[in-house]
Amino acid sequence: TTIPIGIKKRSEVSLTIFNSIGQKIVTLENKVFDPGYHNIIWNSKDNNFTNVSTGNYIVIMKAVPIDGSSPYISKKIIKIIN
Repeated sequence: TTIPIGIKKRSEVSLTIFNSIGQKIVTLENKVFDPGYHNIIWNSKDNNFTNVSTGNYIVIMKAVPIDGSSPYISKKIIKIIN
Protein backbone atom coordinates (compact mmCIF):
# COMPACT_ATOMS: atom_id res chain seq x y z
CA THR A 1 0.00 0.00 0.00
CA THR A 2 1.37 3.41 -0.98
CA ILE A 3 0.68 6.34 1.34
CA PRO A 4 1.36 9.73 -0.26
CA ILE A 5 2.43 12.55 2.05
CA GLY A 6 3.17 16.21 1.44
CA ILE A 7 5.71 18.10 3.52
CA LYS A 8 5.66 21.93 3.46
CA LYS A 9 8.99 22.53 5.19
CA ARG A 10 12.00 20.40 6.12
CA SER A 11 10.54 18.51 9.09
CA GLU A 12 10.97 15.68 11.53
CA VAL A 13 8.13 13.39 10.45
CA SER A 14 6.50 10.47 12.21
CA LEU A 15 4.01 8.33 10.29
CA THR A 16 2.05 5.84 12.39
CA ILE A 17 -0.74 3.36 11.54
CA PHE A 18 -3.58 2.65 13.98
CA ASN A 19 -6.48 0.21 13.75
CA SER A 20 -10.10 1.31 13.92
CA ILE A 21 -10.17 1.11 17.74
CA GLY A 22 -7.05 3.25 18.14
CA GLN A 23 -4.43 0.59 18.78
CA LYS A 24 -1.01 1.36 17.32
CA ILE A 25 -0.14 -1.12 14.58
CA VAL A 26 3.21 0.15 13.28
CA THR A 27 5.35 3.26 12.90
CA LEU A 28 6.47 3.49 9.28
CA GLU A 29 8.70 6.57 9.45
CA ASN A 30 10.36 8.65 12.11
CA LYS A 31 12.95 10.81 10.36
CA VAL A 32 13.64 14.14 8.68
CA PHE A 33 12.01 14.77 5.29
CA ASP A 34 12.74 17.55 2.83
CA PRO A 35 9.81 19.60 1.48
CA GLY A 36 7.74 18.02 -1.28
CA TYR A 37 5.65 14.96 -1.97
CA HIS A 38 6.79 11.54 -0.83
CA ASN A 39 5.34 8.04 -1.19
CA ILE A 40 5.61 5.78 1.84
CA ILE A 41 5.17 2.04 1.28
CA TRP A 42 3.38 -0.07 3.89
CA ASN A 43 3.61 -3.83 3.45
CA SER A 44 0.40 -4.30 5.53
CA LYS A 45 2.33 -5.84 8.41
CA ASP A 46 2.38 -4.86 12.07
CA ASN A 47 5.40 -4.35 14.36
CA ASN A 48 5.71 -8.14 14.67
CA PHE A 49 5.83 -8.57 10.86
CA THR A 50 2.38 -10.23 10.89
CA ASN A 51 -0.08 -9.39 8.12
CA VAL A 52 -2.90 -7.17 9.34
CA SER A 53 -6.56 -8.09 8.85
CA THR A 54 -8.73 -6.64 6.12
CA GLY A 55 -10.23 -3.37 7.30
CA ASN A 56 -9.87 0.36 7.69
CA TYR A 57 -6.72 1.79 9.23
CA ILE A 58 -5.90 5.32 10.36
CA VAL A 59 -2.66 6.95 9.22
CA ILE A 60 -1.43 9.81 11.38
CA MET A 61 1.45 11.95 10.20
CA LYS A 62 3.01 14.47 12.56
CA ALA A 63 5.52 16.90 11.05
CA VAL A 64 7.64 19.18 13.23
CA PRO A 65 9.46 21.75 11.07
CA ILE A 66 13.19 22.02 11.72
CA ASP A 67 12.92 25.84 11.69
CA GLY A 68 10.84 25.78 14.90
CA SER A 69 7.54 26.82 13.32
CA SER A 70 4.29 25.18 14.37
CA PRO A 71 3.96 21.41 13.92
CA TYR A 72 1.11 20.00 11.87
CA ILE A 73 -0.82 16.75 11.94
CA SER A 74 -2.54 14.97 9.07
CA LYS A 75 -4.98 12.04 9.37
CA LYS A 76 -6.08 9.68 6.61
CA ILE A 77 -8.11 6.50 6.52
CA ILE A 78 -6.94 3.68 4.26
CA LYS A 79 -8.62 0.38 3.49
CA ILE A 80 -6.52 -2.79 3.46
CA ILE A 81 -7.82 -5.90 1.71
CA ASN A 82 -5.84 -9.06 2.45
